[in-house]
Amino acid sequence: MHDERGEMVAAPPGASTGRDTPLPPAATAKVPGEAALRFIEDTALLYERAGHPRMAGRIIAWLMICDPPYQTAGQIATALSASKASVSTNIRMFVDFGIVERFAMPAERRDYYRLLPTMWPRVLERSLPLVAAFRDVADRGLKLVEEHPEACRLRVREMRDFYEFFEQGLRELVARWNARDTGEGL
Repeated sequence: MHDERGEMVAAPPGASTGRDTPLPPAATAKVPGEAALRFIEDTALLYERAGHPRMAGRIIAWLMICDPPYQTAGQIATALSASKASVSTNIRMFVDFGIVERFAMPAERRDYYRLLPTMWPRVLERSLPLVAAFRDVADRGLKLVEEHPEACRLRVREMRDFYEFFEQGLRELVARWNARDTGEGL
């Protein structure tokens, strides 16, 4: 079944699907069209290359392009042909990371999820403690190799200097991005 834009939509509740039983109400969520599915899978593959679960990338991609911009876990699962358990696990992680917001609509019992507008700088900010930890380890390494040959000290110093530079650069990028939103520092 297609809507007026040519996008596929699931059959309404109770409609026949060619099976013996009607679809449950959760299956009424919009099903992404071919171009949307390609975008979702391309995003998922990039997330996977970055070391994250592919499903995490699918969820982020869907929440970027879905209409309305908020969805229940069931709607997300239906749109992505995924299990509710997989969606729930990844959504919980995103809520904990502060990049997805969970909220309720008045007079409804379901939770809805949407991307927070500040999610992209938060993704970078989340990497700052790890970058700082690499710098701290390198600082300890420098103390360890104080009496070693210069070539050894240079290798450790380069690690420390790189992570110090990287940490400072990330902080500056996030600050510049945030200033862009407020019109400061352009």
